[in-house]
Amino acid sequence: MSSISKDQTSAPQQGASRAISIPAGAIASLYLEAGSQLICTEGYVQFELPPQWLGASMLALVRELGAGDTTTLDKGGWLRLQARRQCELMVIEPAPRIAFTTRVLAWSKSWGLRQAQAHGIKPA
Repeated sequence: MSSISKDQTSAPQQGASRAISIPAGAIASLYLEAGSQLICTEGYVQFELPPQWLGASMLALVRELGAGDTTTLDKGGWLRLQARRQCELMVIEPAPRIAFTTRVLAWSKSWGLRQAQAHGIKPA
């Protein structure tokens, strides 16, 4: 079985990019978030998008990318990649988003500090 090499061994941070090399005939699985871009810089790859419900049936669309082609994923999930020829892919993760709860906590903390300062209370 052919090996799949990656320039990063750990999962990338959101907003990061990474290069993936897939040997000819190899099949790989790759998890991508919604909004990720997949760019084929060399070779030819066929990939199956995450399955979706269409009525009472599951449907998995198959797309192809040749050298210079790019696509942006509408929905996140596992992709099944099959290299028809040796291919090099660039994956660009979507920009990080600050979670709503993180923003609310930051706001409530700053609001609490302002209220404390307005009443002459020194925070601990």
